[in-house]
Amino acid sequence: KDIYGSKKHRKSSIFIFFRGFMNSFLLIILILIFLAFLGKIEWKFDFLLGQLFNAIFLCFLVGFAEEVIFREWLWGELTLLVNYKSAKIFQAIIFSLVHFRWGMGFSSSIMLLIGLFLLGLVLGQRRILDGGSLFGCIGFHGGLVSLWFLVENSFVDFSTNIPAWLIGPGGSNPNPIGGVLAIITFSFVFLTQLDKETILRRSFLGTCNASSKEEIP
Repeated sequence: KDIYGSKKHRKSSIFIFFRGFMNSFLLIILILIFLAFLGKIEWKFDFLLGQLFNAIFLCFLVGFAEEVIFREWLWGELTLLVNYKSAKIFQAIIFSLVHFRWGMGFSSSIMLLIGLFLLGLVLGQRRILDGGSLFGCIGFHGGLVSLWFLVENSFVDFSTNIPAWLIGPGGSNPNPIGGVLAIITFSFVFLTQLDKETILRRSFLGTCNASSKEEIP
């Protein structure tokens, strides 16, 4: 009972991580293609080696640390208090509230909160689909953070007149999680994987129930 999940997934953790990372890559590419079609971005090449190191650091620091906290420890503790479905929802709510920031307008704040909540659901679902392994969540979460950092700093200039509802709040440095493109994508991914999640849920519950209450002080 650890971040690897079952023994089968322990052996394939690198593949699971890479698959999660590629999912984040595809999501960002889709967003950029749509914005390019609308004429809302300008491509550039301002790449520095230091930015790559920062991106790698963000990928593993944010991805690993936050997934261990939210999809490993927090979710495990919640399953001791409420049923599986409620725990999945509560971990996503807490995840969204922890990352939420005020001061960006009411509509932008609400959309960001919705986007973060859906991301929390998708990451929770990802762990179930990966047999309890956290590495897919780490790859996806870390990929979103690190790749968007590279996009903003090295490859794209965003138009100042992009609607916040489309790309997310932040003006020329938008947070795409709060945009309608990411919200639609997260909703689609979550809903289309529900049937598969239901099938794999039973085997996952044994992994998720690991918690501090089972450890010797």
